[in-house]
Amino acid sequence: MSITALHVASEVLQIFRQLAAAKLDKQDVPPNLVVVFAAVAANPGRSLKELQEVTNLGQAVMSRSVSMLGRGKPALGISGLGLVSTEEDPTNYSRKIVNLTPEGEALLREIDEQLGRFVRQRPGKAQ
Repeated sequence: MSITALHVASEVLQIFRQLAAAKLDKQDVPPNLVVVFAAVAANPGRSLKELQEVTNLGQAVMSRSVSMLGRGKPALGISGLGLVSTEEDPTNYSRKIVNLTPEGEALLREIDEQLGRFVRQRPGKAQ
C-alpha cells in the first residue's frame, strides 16, 4: 500500500498544529497557517502577493496568517509564532518579502523528522 498525498498532508497538518499550539499555548491553530508556512518554506524570498497567488488565499487571510506566523501584533498584545520574517523589498518599498526565520527552519526540520517517522511506521509500507 502506498502512502497517499492526503495521508501525508493530514500528518503534516497534525504535526504543525501540535508544535505551533504548544508555542502559542492554545489548541486552535487554523489550517491556513500551515498552508502559508508551507508556501513560504517552498518559495523563500517571495512577496505577500506572490504567496497569495501560490496559495490562492485572499489578501486579508494572507496578511493575518503571515502576521501570526511572524511577530503577531505586539501593539495589541498578540504574540506570533516567530516562524517567518518580513522585510521591505529594497527595489520596491510597497512589497513585503517573506522568509522563514531560524525558528521556522527548525520547525521545518522537526516536521520532516516526524513525517519520516510517520512514513516508516505506516503498515504496509514498502521495505
